[in-house]
Amino acid sequence: MKAELRNYLSLAALAFVVLDCIASLPLEYRYIWRSKFTATRLMYVISRYGALITLSIHYAFIHLFLGHGPVAAPTCRKWFLFLAGSSTVIQMSLVVILVLLVWALYKKNTKVVAGVVALAVLPFAVSFELMGRNIFQDQNFNADCELRQTPIEAAPLAVVVVLSHLALWVLIFRKRKPTRPTETRLMDSVVTIGNISFAVPSCELHNSLTGGRPLTFSRCVVTPYCFAAHTVDLVIIFIVPMVAISILYCKTVLLLLSYKSESSSKFLDTSEVVLTSVFATSFESHELRSHASYT
Repeated sequence: MKAELRNYLSLAALAFVVLDCIASLPLEYRYIWRSKFTATRLMYVISRYGALITLSIHYAFIHLFLGHGPVAAPTCRKWFLFLAGSSTVIQMSLVVILVLLVWALYKKNTKVVAGVVALAVLPFAVSFELMGRNIFQDQNFNADCELRQTPIEAAPLAVVVVLSHLALWVLIFRKRKPTRPTETRLMDSVVTIGNISFAVPSCELHNSLTGGRPLTFSRCVVTPYCFAAHTVDLVIIFIVPMVAISILYCKTVLLLLSYKSESSSKFLDTSEVVLTSVFATSFESHELRSHASYT
């Protein structure tokens, strides 16, 4: 990728996240900062502001290092690992929330959740293994901090990623028909979340050397590009997907927390309370109300 395009993409990614942060401030203040700080809200802060900090550091790196000639391979490796670590944490947050949605929708069915967790963890494990085999060799980076070639293992690993997210999508989509009228709006939103969460990884390339992250840029477009170009640009495999995943996760959390607040105020005795209390049942048991029963 040429330096100009990398610069514009990085700046656009940073600007997009900043604008989304500003647009989400009212809801964020109400449901995150004004509420008791829990694991759910901690993951929100990490996904939101971790991405913002990472993108800022990345943009500075482009101007301080890449903008001034060739970069040493050890520096490229450190940059790669930094982006990989940040992307992994943000991706894990999205996977956690999807698993929790399945857990709530299937009323704590341990067999279903165990299968989903196994599928969700598999791409991370495979990616870490491939990273260990390939990334820690300086000769794998060129002077522009691009991977010199796309590993052949990227294709089968991408299939594993798509299958794991397909399983999550199918499990969520099966519950699209609410059992009670009061659940219609909530279930429509949950199914939409599932659709988008599946579309993002399904349209993204997973490079097997991306530091253990199952989500990267467009699988439909970038996979052929990377194999044809014989290089993998870190902006393509880290920065663009980081923006999409961070925003998707944050909007999902705010949406479900807003439904949870509405449900509590209406004292609904339906599975809607259970679903919107998924965070409470997972991380905030002290917030559960006695009327959140499973029917």
